[in-house]
Amino acid sequence: MKSIICGDVKDRLRQSNYLWMIIFLIFAVCLVDLPNASYYTLLVSPNYFAQMNNVTWIIMSVMTVFGFLMPPIEWVFIKNAEEIDRSNRIYTWMFSTSLNKQSYVVGKFISNVIILLSLWLTIVFVTAIIGIIKFPDELSLLISRLPNFLIFLPGIIAIAACALLFENFKSLRGTFGTVIGIVGYFVIYATTTFKSTLWNFLNFSDSSIIINLIHNDAQKNNVVNANISVLGTSTHANLEKHNLFFSPIALTTQDTIMFLLQLLLAVVVLGIVYYTLHDFTIYNSQPIIKGHEEVYNSSIKVNKAKKYSSYKKKSSILGMILGELKREWYGTSTIRKAILIIIWVIAWSVPAKSTMEVLAFLFLLGLKYYDHLGTTIINTGIFNFIGSINKARNNQFFAETIAALLITIVILMPAIIKNQIFGIYLSFAVATVLLCEMFGRLTRSVRPIQLISVCYWFVYLNGGNLLSNSLYYIVIAIVSLVILFLNEATFLKDNRKI
Repeated sequence: MKSIICGDVKDRLRQSNYLWMIIFLIFAVCLVDLPNASYYTLLVSPNYFAQMNNVTWIIMSVMTVFGFLMPPIEWVFIKNAEEIDRSNRIYTWMFSTSLNKQSYVVGKFISNVIILLSLWLTIVFVTAIIGIIKFPDELSLLISRLPNFLIFLPGIIAIAACALLFENFKSLRGTFGTVIGIVGYFVIYATTTFKSTLWNFLNFSDSSIIINLIHNDAQKNNVVNANISVLGTSTHANLEKHNLFFSPIALTTQDTIMFLLQLLLAVVVLGIVYYTLHDFTIYNSQPIIKGHEEVYNSSIKVNKAKKYSSYKKKSSILGMILGELKREWYGTSTIRKAILIIIWVIAWSVPAKSTMEVLAFLFLLGLKYYDHLGTTIINTGIFNFIGSINKARNNQFFAETIAALLITIVILMPAIIKNQIFGIYLSFAVATVLLCEMFGRLTRSVRPIQLISVCYWFVYLNGGNLLSNSLYYIVIAIVSLVILFLNEATFLKDNRKI
């Protein structure tokens, strides 16, 4: 078990995704309290309390924002522990030895926890540094409030276990399982944050504890039903002289029970993973030819040669676009397509104002059509191969981009028609596709786009007016296109040297 833990942790720490995640977290925490910023990360009754005027505000702001953001970010980051072993054929090799399932499951779980703890420690450490720099005279106050971050540990343990459970079922692997987990978390967060329910223990952000603490501290200062908002602006933020100091978290009996239920959930989930883990799943990357069928590994559906023969013969750009659209359509399971279509139909039936909220879930459900742009064709080696064919790379990029753009416009169609604003949504669609293509080419991973999408829609759902100016998206599209052009030019230059 020790070798599994050490090997898995070292392998993940060496990946560039981990370094980029650490950089992202450091940058994001620093944004919580920028000097002379025009926004406040956390606003509590700004017409009565001075905002962000002591070190407890920094800690509470980080806990409020990252308490919500970290569960989906952690989910995206670790939900491929078994998939890595499957793709490297380590999975089959391990179960051909004397290694038992219990050691494998527990080892993977512990390595997940270690990785998530490193992200958690990064946030705590950067928060402490910012607090010391901003309020050097309040060091004792900072030290007494940092233990508040401990409330996130049971949620981290539960997430580490649930990630393994989703990987055990073929239909929940990949982007679909990631999106289902994120959307499910959003629903649970919305239904359990501001009221006590039986399902509070499923809210791994423990946001109800944070909200209750803010309300209790405000009541101690004669403010009942304090107005709480995230990522807002206020002209009254520091005009009043009433200071608000947030207290250390004192767990109630209900909070303790909730944490115990989260730990119990992790144990139950690990038990399910143990009993559903397939000992001798053959992960064969070589196709077995049987007549007109190619049987691939268990994670890839059987594809009949006849299905693709009709558009293999097409050499025009239109034929390539149709080929990309068919590939996306047939590459998506029936369940995924059914859920996306249902949400899309619901978006047409709700009022225009609610359409904007449904748009976030609709886009996340359709994330599978964007996050892989630029990654699949590079990771399979096809992109380098077609570089030897005249204009093949340019044609492939054009076809893939246009196909993804058409899918994006169709997904956005309810919002476009109901709000009668085409320009902004078109620029948003173009920027989205090009940004995904750029990150896919540069990182060869789907994680950056998944993380950016989670953060973007978090700001959007918390009142961020992100779809009001098309200029921002035009700039993003141009920058992404320039980077893609430079990347292609570098590739061609290197090939000439060879």
